[in-house]
Amino acid sequence: MNNEEKILSALEGLTGGFEGLNNKIDDLSSRFDGLENRVDDLAMSMDAQFGIVNRRLDKLEEDIVELKVDVSELKEDVSELKEDVSELKEDVSELKEDSEITRSVTNQLLDCWTEKFGNVEEIRAAPFS
Repeated sequence: MNNEEKILSALEGLTGGFEGLNNKIDDLSSRFDGLENRVDDLAMSMDAQFGIVNRRLDKLEEDIVELKVDVSELKEDVSELKEDVSELKEDVSELKEDSEITRSVTNQLLDCWTEKFGNVEEIRAAPFS
């Protein structure tokens, strides 16, 4: 084999090596494309999930604000109720005092009546004439 044949043979070997290398590069490129597609799909899925989570968080925040308003209103209502209960306690105390006074006056009137006219039960039992 002469030099030209050796060179041609070496070039054919290099060409075959380059073709093999080219095939491997094409295979890697295809794999990278598939990986890129999966990463893109994952990113889109994550974006969609983040959108759902963000909407849920927004709704939760709105509900918390509404709940805070409700709690504030309830606190005001409880405060008003406490004031009303205090007023009722005062009214009941006054009624008790008035009741004691009325009972005392009634008892005194009954005692005076009994002294002057006799036993009230006897008067009730007596027929009108």
